[in-house]
Amino acid sequence: MDSAGIEYCVERNYEGYPDVLTGDLDLIVGKSSLEVAADEVLKVAKANGWLCYQSHIWERTAFLGLCRDLYPNRFTLTIEIFSGARWHGVEFLEGDRVVKQRLKHHITWKPQPAHQVIITAIHHLLYNNEIPEKYRDELSTLLRSDLVLVESNLVTKFGESHARSICDELLKENWVYFDFRLSIILKRSLLIRSIFSRPALVAKDLYKGLLSKRRNPEGVAIFIIGFSKYQSRMIANLLVFSEKKFF
Repeated sequence: MDSAGIEYCVERNYEGYPDVLTGDLDLIVGKSSLEVAADEVLKVAKANGWLCYQSHIWERTAFLGLCRDLYPNRFTLTIEIFSGARWHGVEFLEGDRVVKQRLKHHITWKPQPAHQVIITAIHHLLYNNEIPEKYRDELSTLLRSDLVLVESNLVTKFGESHARSICDELLKENWVYFDFRLSIILKRSLLIRSIFSRPALVAKDLYKGLLSKRRNPEGVAIFIIGFSKYQSRMIANLLVFSEKKFF
């Protein structure tokens, strides 16, 4: 990304890079960089022997599923690229703002503390109706380092009252507050405020975001164990041929 001149940052779980990768990679880029960034990832993956088994890209999000013949070591890698922090296409933190204020972290880039709090807390609250326990201590620490900026960033999309309440309850570490009911309230506030500010664009992004989710294909992993590499490839090729022929 740096070599290609693409400004980006890793949303979270970057602490162990480059030695440890946990889960998938979630990246944020500016609004005009998403497709270029996805192309760059696929180009580098191919050059390093990783095959792309799933590529799902639209203007705001890219889902890239990669695999390599390394089993039982890590043999799949999912990289998701977002043009900002979004809920089904509706933006609650601008990607351009995040990458312009990013911070260097070893070989990569991370969001500034206020942005990371919003990206992690609001994302999980809107999608999962709670803030996972594994992120709670980190969010409390990050919030205390930049409380004013967190609140000011939240005001635009959720209103002054909700922004203040979210920050107050995060400071108190009152995790019970972040539940299904609050999630519904914030979704409603985000939609109303976004639609009133840019109705055509938000309607388009919401439609494409929901459509993208519906089109996201399900899959199955098949492990061929106990055969030679040549035999395994023959079996795999037969399975692929059968799938293409009958389905």
